[in-house]
Amino acid sequence: MKIKIVVLAILLILFTKVAIAEEKVELQTVYSMDIEITKENMATLKKITAVNGTISTFPTTKQNYRIEVTSYDNKKLFEENVSVSFTILLEHVSVINLNKTTIYPNLNKTTIYPRVPYYPTAKFISLYYLNEKILEIDLSTEFCNNNKACNLGENQYNCPEDCKKTVKIPWVWILILIVAIALVLIILLKMRGKKPSKLDYNSLKDKWRSS
Repeated sequence: MKIKIVVLAILLILFTKVAIAEEKVELQTVYSMDIEITKENMATLKKITAVNGTISTFPTTKQNYRIEVTSYDNKKLFEENVSVSFTILLEHVSVINLNKTTIYPNLNKTTIYPRVPYYPTAKFISLYYLNEKILEIDLSTEFCNNNKACNLGENQYNCPEDCKKTVKIPWVWILILIVAIALVLIILLKMRGKKPSKLDYNSLKDKWRSS
């Protein structure tokens, strides 16, 4: 009996691990960027793509750098702090006494790889150092390739040439209206073609004489 309980417990643990491993991460369309930043706070966009992925994990504490997404009517759609470091951690091991020393070499420039959510109405992605804008990315110039196909990252706002707005025709209501008009026409035609009965004709004749 004890052996069966142990086996069942092991199977339950294995099943739980498999179930956790098979949990899928929800993906969404994001803007993925490679941005190079120098110590003089000069920022250069190296690459930007629209991909299915996850948003970056941004620091919750206030940083010197922040990233912002704004719309065509200058509304703030997204804003987060960005961590930027110009130092790297290296461990130097002495060959003589095997003592470890930590070295922090300074870099003149570094690269960050932020992923921010995609918004159909997004116009600009901006990077700030304190309150100074050091980079502005115009999404309409970065994504619209005028290839007559509405690709990922393109929409009717940033690429109207490739993503023409389609007008949805309410076919159901049009069909209902056609049927209603047809019924009204049938009823009118039947009423127009109906002749008055003799009884009706005589009664009308008597009324006309008596008047």
